[in-house]
Amino acid sequence: MTPKTRIERSDPDWDRLAQKIRLGAFSREGMFVAFPLCFPGVTLPIPREESRVVTLTTDAEGMVYGATTGRANHVFFACFQATSGIVLDLKWPDPSAACPAICCGIKETLFAANPAAGGGLLLRRQIQDRPGDLLHEWSFQRHPFEAFKDARFNDPILDLVTLSGHRFAVCTTRSEVALYDFEERRIVDRQSVEGAGRICATGDTVFGFDARGALWHYRPATRSLARIPGKSAAVPDTPGERLWATDRSGRFTYLIDAGGHIYSLNTEGILTERSHMAITPVTAASVTHDGRLFAFAGEGIAHFHSFDPASGQLRDHGAAVSVLERRRYGYAFAAATTGQGGEIFFGENDDLGHLWLYFPTIQSPAV
Repeated sequence: MTPKTRIERSDPDWDRLAQKIRLGAFSREGMFVAFPLCFPGVTLPIPREESRVVTLTTDAEGMVYGATTGRANHVFFACFQATSGIVLDLKWPDPSAACPAICCGIKETLFAANPAAGGGLLLRRQIQDRPGDLLHEWSFQRHPFEAFKDARFNDPILDLVTLSGHRFAVCTTRSEVALYDFEERRIVDRQSVEGAGRICATGDTVFGFDARGALWHYRPATRSLARIPGKSAAVPDTPGERLWATDRSGRFTYLIDAGGHIYSLNTEGILTERSHMAITPVTAASVTHDGRLFAFAGEGIAHFHSFDPASGQLRDHGAAVSVLERRRYGYAFAAATTGQGGEIFFGENDDLGHLWLYFPTIQSPAV
């Protein structure tokens, strides 16, 4: 083995190496902006002990909805388009109930609620009114949360996704898949799947895994649910949670297993391994319009990664840091979603949590 060489301050390379460490520790590709969970200078932020962001989603216009946890639970709306820039606490009706997932139709938003007493419940709320010119004035209506018939489940809700067109939403517990019709405003189908959990929507199809590790698909148009046979649907049986990531259109879908293996998924349910992340666990991931995957992985100080399907290159960009809006290091993240313009929102899973906006570097077209 080659012995390590100790670098002294008198060494002529000291300044160069120190600069390399300082600049190399934090992401230098794209830009992070840490935004507090409030309307800065106007409203109080969600309390620091209740501000761990655990779920994020966007509606058809790119507005953001999210949920936090901690000493109590909150749900919020966020908007950064035009002259806006706000996170609005929506006043969750039961602060003791966790909100693991949110999805949006055209006219209403659906929230998963898991009360402390057990079971699961779906709540709906009118889509949040869009803010006007927040440089001059602001006002928001407080729409009520509404329970509805057949919206209760024996088990806690684990996931909730919207399909393309925003006509349907699919909800899962550990034993059931349920279909909500935004036009009829009711649950129109329920089917049993032992071990159902986190899911993803690709086009008009929902994919998930059962208790045996087999991939299944559910098609709302025909109400058909079936397991996908063959080795193409298999992934290593690594203990731990699998993480899905898709772009807004559903054209690019990735599965990241607990061992850090990255798979792409096509509409037929064929999984193809594309790369492998050496740092685990992967805690938050989303996809831009061009198919690039961005993800945080690791415990303590999370490392920010990107995977480019065009080149097959996986890159470790170091840790996240924001010097705009709030000067802040990003240590832990637990949720991600992609905005209308290709920006990615990451939810900080830490006390005094922030909503982080990431603006990826625009790739130059091949010559």
